[in-house]
Amino acid sequence: MKKIIEYKYSIAVFIYILIMWLISGSYPPDYGDVFLWYDKLIHFLIFGLFALITYGALMEYQLTGDRINKPRFITAFLAVFFVTLYGGIDELHQSFVPYRKGDIIDLLADFLGAFIFVSILHLIRKVSSK
Repeated sequence: MKKIIEYKYSIAVFIYILIMWLISGSYPPDYGDVFLWYDKLIHFLIFGLFALITYGALMEYQLTGDRINKPRFITAFLAVFFVTLYGGIDELHQSFVPYRKGDIIDLLADFLGAFIFVSILHLIRKVSSK
C-alpha cells in the first residue's frame, strides 16, 4: 500500500491517459453554440491538468530511490514535452476514428495548456522557495 501512495501521480497519469484515450475514441461531443473555439479551451484545460499530473509523476520518480535529481526546469520541460507528444499521438488516433478528425490547432491548444500550467506551477514553486 505504501508503494501505491508513493507513486500516486504516476498512477494518476496512467488513469488520465486511459480516460482520455477512451474519450477521444468515442463519438465527438456536441458543444452546441457555447462560443467559438470552446473545444480548444477544453483541450487547453485538460492538457494543462495532465501536464501538472505528469510533472508530479516526474518529481515523484526523481525523489524516490537513488535517482539523480534534475533541476526543476528540466522536469517542467519534460512534462510539457511528454504531454505534447501524447497530444500528437491522440490527434493521430482521432484521425482514424469515425466522426473525428486530427487537428493541429487542437495540438497547439494542448501544448499551450501544458506549457502555461507548468510554467505557472514552476514560477509559484520558485517564488515560494525564496
